[in-house]
Formats: sequence, structure tokens, C-alpha cells
Amino acid sequence: MVIGLGCEKLQPERLLTGTDDVQAIPVESASIVSLQDEKHVGFQSMVEDILQVAERHLHKLNQRQRETCPASELVVGMQCGG
Repeated sequence: MVIGLGCEKLQPERLLTGTDDVQAIPVESASIVSLQDEKHVGFQSMVEDILQVAERHLHKLNQRQRETCPASELVVGMQCGG
């Protein structure tokens, strides 16, 4: 799930391109919420869209089973787009 203001230098679609060891995610099946989308009329509309996407993800995630792995295998990345 990617939530963007729509003004970031790194557009969410770039996160979906595959690499040698990771398959690409089709943009139409990704959960991208752009807060500057014309369909949003007011703050409440933005929040409702985010909650709908989160609910779909929660349903999928609750079907997964956790497995233990060493912290050294975790990769975390973030960037302020401004």
C-alpha cells in the first residue's frame, strides 16, 4: 500500500518495477492512493479511500502465516519525496 501526495519526486509506480530477483507488480493491481486525485472532494474522501485500501490489505494479510527470520535479512527503506 502506497499513499502519496502526488508531488513526490519518486512516483509510486517506480516502486512496482521488478528487479532481477523480484517480479514486477502491475500498476492496476497495486494499492496506490494519491491524495491529489481529482476524485477526492475534501479530507474525509481521502481518509475513506485510504481505509478501504487498508481493509483490503488487512484481509489478505490475515491469511498469511508468519515465519521467523533473522533481523539481518530485513530490508527497510524510506525517503521523503520533497
